[in-house]
Amino acid sequence: MFLALRDLRFARGRFALMGAVVALIAVLGVLLSGLASGLADAGISGLRALPVTHLAFDEKATSEQFSRSTVEQEDWKAWSGTRGVERAEPFGNTLVNAQVTHGAEKGEQVDLAVFGMAPGSPPGAQPQQR
Repeated sequence: MFLALRDLRFARGRFALMGAVVALIAVLGVLLSGLASGLADAGISGLRALPVTHLAFDEKATSEQFSRSTVEQEDWKAWSGTRGVERAEPFGNTLVNAQVTHGAEKGEQVDLAVFGMAPGSPPGAQPQQR
């Protein structure tokens, strides 16, 4: 303990510098975790905005990306007959790049998420009566 206190007294600058580096690394970690959380949330914001309570994915998908999941027609039709399920509909999505052709930002590149649904099943549609 005596040696530590003596080092702190005689090498204040070195300890202040090490403390500042540790503090900056901690701030950097907080900033990066916030950025990663925001990017992940932005990536699924379209799905969160859908008026649904559950989404089903294929358990055999080759990656953690839900866009690679394929649910067969007989599966979602079987789910629609399950007790407690008001409605089961096919749903597809893909990410695309596009270019603005009209307006002030003409020529600007944009990223889009395209959602595909069966005719007659728009987001917010009322459940069918049985």
